[in-house]
Amino acid sequence: MPWTQLELKVCASLYGSILIPETWLTKRRGVYGVFFKDSQILLLRSKTNGQFMLPGGGADSENETLLETLAREALKEVGLHVTKLVNRMYHGQTLFAYNPRHTDIFEAYDQYTEVYLVEFEDGKLLADDLVDDLEGKLPRWILIAELRQELFSDFWIWRAVVRAIKEMELEHLLTGNS
Repeated sequence: MPWTQLELKVCASLYGSILIPETWLTKRRGVYGVFFKDSQILLLRSKTNGQFMLPGGGADSENETLLETLAREALKEVGLHVTKLVNRMYHGQTLFAYNPRHTDIFEAYDQYTEVYLVEFEDGKLLADDLVDDLEGKLPRWILIAELRQELFSDFWIWRAVVRAIKEMELEHLLTGNS
């Protein structure tokens, strides 16, 4: 089929917005977690652009629950055990494409995304070389006072983080940044 006849969708990517043929999009559910400890939040860095990301990812199957998905993703990305999804901080459709293997082929998703404030078993974060994620690296506890919108890979992540900070009544730590 010629490109002129394809239905193109604008997808967010770590390289900026790109056009992707709709037929290339894989539908999936995704869930991400907001983890707080004292006056800190747990974040990953993007391998592509260094911006902040939340732990989480896509469901492996239609039968995998949101808690199972986030528990699996958090364990391999940051090394913590998620025990409960507490409150939903964000939900919506996200169209995104990325190139985790740094080849000519992008992975593109039409994802129904949910972000939850989570309860977890406190523990030691994974060492950097043990993080098992194609896009995230360097799990770190970051002071809430150091957060800025421009440090996040996507606006929806920033929105979810700010909402979670307010939910936990920690907005006094975010003065001037929301």
